[in-house]
Amino acid sequence: MKRIFFLVLLGGSIGQSVVKAQAPNNTKNHPVTVTVPDVALLALASSGSTNFTLALNAPTQAGEPLTAPSTSSSIWLNYSSTVASSGETSRSISAQITSGYVPSGTDLTVAVSQDNGGGAGQVGTRVSIDPIPITSTLSPIITNIGSCYTGKGTNRGHQLTFTLAILPGSYSTIRYGSNTVQVTYTLSDI
Repeated sequence: MKRIFFLVLLGGSIGQSVVKAQAPNNTKNHPVTVTVPDVALLALASSGSTNFTLALNAPTQAGEPLTAPSTSSSIWLNYSSTVASSGETSRSISAQITSGYVPSGTDLTVAVSQDNGGGAGQVGTRVSIDPIPITSTLSPIITNIGSCYTGKGTNRGHQLTFTLAILPGSYSTIRYGSNTVQVTYTLSDI
């Protein structure tokens, strides 16, 4: 009987030694580097060209004024963004005229729609429901952009409605002619 007990005890001890000996060898590990890129991409989309013409209408009879406004809603602003976990955690989009000029006596504005809902994440918010003058000074048009994407193409992102109007009280400064202005959009960290 002592012999059986001793063998059981010895067998149990050897089994524990085997289990203990296997424990350090039954797991392995390795490092995995996970990278999320810094993304700040901006695009303009249109069903045709992003070039368009805004023109005041000439009167048809003597004594009548030029008529305005002239509008175009053909451009959609699309973007993709990832932001930092600390520090610069949001972005904005600004617009400005970088070449050419708006004729005297007139005003070029852009109205920005809310995001159309074709993407995901923290899409930006328009700065104003009112039209924003576009000048040679950088003007924010969309703020509070986080990590997001708007979707690609027309009917995605923010629709831009441009208007050319006569400035109140400035009719005497209007001069005829044609001029091309370059409107530039900048997606930047806040």
